[in-house]
Amino acid sequence: MQPGAGHCITSGGTVMEKALLLGNGLNRLYKNYSWEDLIRDLIDELNLPQSLGIKGKPFPLLYEEIVQTAFDIGIDESDVKANLAKLVEQIKSSSLHPRIKDLGTTDVLTTNYDYNVEDCWQTNPTAVDVTETKYSLFRRKSYPELNIWHIHGERDRADSILLGYSHYADYLESMRTYMFKGASTRKVDPLRDRIKRDRLASDGVSWLDFFFNRNLYIVGLTLDYTEIHLWWLITYRARMQSQSDYPIRNTVTYLYPKFLANEIRSRLQLLKGNGVRLRQLQVSRGAWLKFYGKALDVVRSGR
Repeated sequence: MQPGAGHCITSGGTVMEKALLLGNGLNRLYKNYSWEDLIRDLIDELNLPQSLGIKGKPFPLLYEEIVQTAFDIGIDESDVKANLAKLVEQIKSSSLHPRIKDLGTTDVLTTNYDYNVEDCWQTNPTAVDVTETKYSLFRRKSYPELNIWHIHGERDRADSILLGYSHYADYLESMRTYMFKGASTRKVDPLRDRIKRDRLASDGVSWLDFFFNRNLYIVGLTLDYTEIHLWWLITYRARMQSQSDYPIRNTVTYLYPKFLANEIRSRLQLLKGNGVRLRQLQVSRGAWLKFYGKALDVVRSGR
């Protein structure tokens, strides 16, 4: 495969494959359905008190409040997640989703629970590591062209949907275990050791690998500070980069529209300070369709 069609050339001349980390941005192009809208609909579906406010509350903590409120009226957490999974079914793909097939990426990581990326294909994928149920470090959908990793869980496996502080904390612990101890059931050494020995496989046992062996583009992801597992991975990668005994040659690039620069300035500073490249794209305020079109152009070109 030629560079630019799945590969990029790094500053050192090394061929580096590309991966995409996709957030909810493209989904919001469909009826502008936000996370707040989904949570309001979830509260309605569960017939929870309308006095349950959502403004100003970090989502993992709000979810814990929703679960406790549901407990009080005889609804358990599995029913909460099942109702949320049904709501996710209503989120449809945008006109830009089919372009993901042609970006030349080897892997797509998504925080979304829906299957809008998979729906771009006419064939069914091969499911890999389907025994993983609660966490989503290894489970993926495999097509001949690429793999799709639902890193926050997926609709048809409601227990895997990443919600609540408890689930976030447990997930971070499992990520740290993979980093420092490996995955014994898969006969994989710690990720940190494989990076240090420069023996990181080109494919990837877990989606964490792609933060180190792919030129990773982040599109449509707010990276709220409650995403403690992603911020931990970004900051730990930066610590490793500062040490000469960890040969990290890839880049992680965060794409955002210029009109948001002042609003997210502190987040951009933190990303840049932790080794993430920033790529600002000029579009008119609120022109999200144009922004995401340009962002996918950048990913496809490997710039």
